[in-house]
Amino acid sequence: MTTRTLLILSALCLPNLVCLAGEKEVVAPVPLGPAQTSSNRDLWYADTDFSYTFGSKFKRESDFGRQSEYHFSLRFGRRFELSETWRLTLGIENEQFHFSKSNSFLPNSLNKLAAEVGLQWRSPLGQLQLTLHPGVYYTRDHITANSFDMPFSLVDRIPLTKTFSVALGFGGSLLSENHIGPVGGFVWEINDRLELRALFPHPAISYALNDSTKLFLGADVIGGAFRNGSTNDRRTNNAALTYQESRVGAGISFQPHQGVKLNLSSGYALERKFDYCHRGPIFRSKGAPYVQLRVELTLPAHGFAF
Repeated sequence: MTTRTLLILSALCLPNLVCLAGEKEVVAPVPLGPAQTSSNRDLWYADTDFSYTFGSKFKRESDFGRQSEYHFSLRFGRRFELSETWRLTLGIENEQFHFSKSNSFLPNSLNKLAAEVGLQWRSPLGQLQLTLHPGVYYTRDHITANSFDMPFSLVDRIPLTKTFSVALGFGGSLLSENHIGPVGGFVWEINDRLELRALFPHPAISYALNDSTKLFLGADVIGGAFRNGSTNDRRTNNAALTYQESRVGAGISFQPHQGVKLNLSSGYALERKFDYCHRGPIFRSKGAPYVQLRVELTLPAHGFAF
């Protein structure tokens, strides 16, 4: 078995690595759904995501009652075509998880406010991309000096044929217990309408009904690593907390106008997990349905000043 094959298999097994932050930007910026195409031009981009996971009980804490979760994210920035082979991305992103119930171990919110810095190099052999997300990752309103983190990824997308390519690389963060791990997968354009994107953490298969509408079926892992802030319990005081929500679902992607895309999906959240990584307890919820809406916008940058 070759080294490249081992890397691919390791990447596909990445969800089983304990406490590695489930950053959705590690491999592909688009959550559960089909791929986002991009033009080789300077572009402004913005996308926002709303989802609601219905209430479910925790597996060993049934007396706590049912907890639901609301998720919101917003990204805004610009892509610069520096040359025929180099692209720079600069942006800002905000992400929030709000929970209907909380206590000393379960925070009422998880928050992220970070920059997005990406550098891509295109060559005849593939596309090498480095992405950094420096910012603060905190629970409730506890922003402290050690809330800083910088999740990163370095991924090389290698086309093997006209319809099949692989992605190989690694990623991680400072707050996650396993600071670094392999990431990757593959993309297979089965035919003109059917595409399989086996890329963690958002594998999906999509079918194009026409040029503007796609149906998709897939999985999604959202969450990340956050600094918990000050508490009266030594197990959770200023501890790193990893939150992970694993989903499966289906939906529709519609492009009503050039530069505007809507993704509407629903499905089932298999589990929500709060993990204090060695220092404290782990809480796992039972499954529950969810609904999600994502809006993506792109706009040519000519005529605008950065």
